[in-house]
Amino acid sequence: METFRYSLRDNHPKRSKTLEMLFIIIGIINIILGLVYLFFKFDKYEMGYMYSFEGIGYTVMGLVSKHSIDKYFIQFNSDKISASHKKLNIHWENIADVHIAPIKIDFHLSDGSQTYLPLDSLGYNDVQLIKSKFLEFAEYKEITVN
Repeated sequence: METFRYSLRDNHPKRSKTLEMLFIIIGIINIILGLVYLFFKFDKYEMGYMYSFEGIGYTVMGLVSKHSIDKYFIQFNSDKISASHKKLNIHWENIADVHIAPIKIDFHLSDGSQTYLPLDSLGYNDVQLIKSKFLEFAEYKEITVN
């Protein structure tokens, strides 16, 4: 079967960019407020430091989220199931059976252990798309789905 790859960045570019930019803008505003408090010698220097450090934190968070969201993917191919956000790598031959819940897919492995693929951070349509593609692969690989 053809590989299915779901990328959060490709499917939600507007939401992702808006959140990143919001963090960066809030960070810059806080840095400016902190510098105003520090340079204009208001009574409370602590507020200047607090705003500056908070601004640096928001800016870094915006930049880090920009890079980390690019790496978020779920992939099904003929060999295995991969998910970067959970560091999940399961080969199809290791799966005994599967239970599909509303916002996750539970895997019962042949060695007796269990793991799952969380889908709770995705929108309804995306969850339905991933579940339907998973069902196609499971049917092709002849895996029992509950």
